[in-house]
Amino acid sequence: MTKDIKLVFSEETAIGEPVCWLDLSDKTAIKITYEEDYGMGRFYSVVHFCTEEDFEAGLYGDIGIIDSFGCDTLEEVREVLLYPSMIGDAEVI
Repeated sequence: MTKDIKLVFSEETAIGEPVCWLDLSDKTAIKITYEEDYGMGRFYSVVHFCTEEDFEAGLYGDIGIIDSFGCDTLEEVREVLLYPSMIGDAEVI
């Protein structure tokens, strides 16, 4: 089943890289950043962060990352978002 997820890059990092946040119904969040890899070009980092409760309990280490991927294109980002470790059964809210 394909999920129709709209990616809106409405924020920026401190160095001006575009950022899109996806809040999920399971209280986790996904951060997609269009980053500059100096010397290699640009890529999308896709990082799934745990819930605040899991973070406070230390279940995902000191930065709360469940999973992360690097992607060359937005199409690859969309494919990664379908992985069970990313959205799974949760819904984008």
